[in-house]
Amino acid sequence: MPLSTGGSPRFRKPDSIEPVKTTDTPPADPSPAAEELLRLAVDAHESGDIAAAEAAYRDAAEAGNVVAAFQLGVILQTRGSYELAAAAYAPAAASGDTEAVLNLAILLAYELGRPDEAIALLRELALLGDVRGWLELGMLYAHQGGFTEAETVLRNALDDEPRAHMALGSVLSAMDRHEDALTSYRAAVAQAVDGAWSGVAWELMRLGRLEAAEDAATRGVAAQDPGAGGVLGVILRQRGRSDEAAAAFEAALERGEPAWLAYGDLLAESEGREDAAEAAYAQAIKHGEADAGTALVKFLVERGREDDVRDLIADQLALRPDDEGLRRLLESLPPAA
Repeated sequence: MPLSTGGSPRFRKPDSIEPVKTTDTPPADPSPAAEELLRLAVDAHESGDIAAAEAAYRDAAEAGNVVAAFQLGVILQTRGSYELAAAAYAPAAASGDTEAVLNLAILLAYELGRPDEAIALLRELALLGDVRGWLELGMLYAHQGGFTEAETVLRNALDDEPRAHMALGSVLSAMDRHEDALTSYRAAVAQAVDGAWSGVAWELMRLGRLEAAEDAATRGVAAQDPGAGGVLGVILRQRGRSDEAAAAFEAALERGEPAWLAYGDLLAESEGREDAAEAAYAQAIKHGEADAGTALVKFLVERGREDDVRDLIADQLALRPDDEGLRRLLESLPPAA
C-alpha cells in the first residue's frame, strides 16, 4: 500500500520480480549427454559457481533440455539480461512449463515493453487452469490502468488464490470504490495474506474512519503484517499525534518497511527538522520508494534551492527518462542564474 496521505494506489511491476527458481517439467531430451550437462550445471549452481553453471546450462539447453533452458533464464534474468532471459525461457514455456510462462510473461510485460505478448501468455495459462494466470493478468491490466478488465479477471481467481483479494482491493480502491475495497482486504485478512491489515487500515482512513483505521493498523503491527507500521504512522499523523507518528515510522523502518517517504513528510512539517526530512527523502530514493524523487524536489523548491533541484531532476530523469511529470517540473523552474 502507498504511504502517502493521498492519491490512488500505484500499480507497478511486482514488488518482487525475482524469477521462480524451480521447475518440475521433465527434460524434452532425456539423452545421457544432455542429462550429464544438466547435472554438471546444477552442481556448479549449488556450489555458487554461477559462470560455470551458466555455461553448462547453455550447453544443455542447446541440446534440447528445457530444464536447463529454464535455469539459464533464471540466471540471465537475475543478472538483468532480460532479452537473453526471455529467449532462454521461450522453449521451456513452449513445452508447457508454467513457471517459465510466468517468468517470461513478467519480463515481456514489465522489462521488455511487450505487454500484448504477456497478456496472451497469461490468458492462455489461466484458461489451462492455472489460477496464477488470472492473478498476474489482473495485476498487469491494473498496471496499464485497465481497472475494469483487472477487476473482471481477478474475480476469476478469488476462490483459489488468496492474493487475488489483495490485488482486487487495490483495483477497487483505485476506482474510488473504497467500501468494496475494504471488503476485499478483509477477505484477505481472513486468509492471512501479507499486507492485508495494511489494506484494511488504508481504506478505513480513506473513508474517514480514523479510529477504526488506527485499530486495524495497530492489529497489523501486532501480527507483523508487512507495511502496517508505516500506515499506522500516516494515520497518527492525520490524527495530529506527531510524536506517536514519528515513533511508529521509526519502528517501521527498523523492521525494514518502506516508510522513509512518509517519515520525510512528517519531518518536513516539523519545526527545526528540515535536515532530517531531506535525509529521509534521500533514503526513500535510495530504497526505491515511489514518488520519493518528486517529494524531495518539491521540498527543495519550497525552500528556494532550485540549483539543487536541477541536479536532482537530472539524476531522476537518468533513471526514469519517460517521467513527464519531472520534465514539466524542470521546465517550470526559473532560469538558472
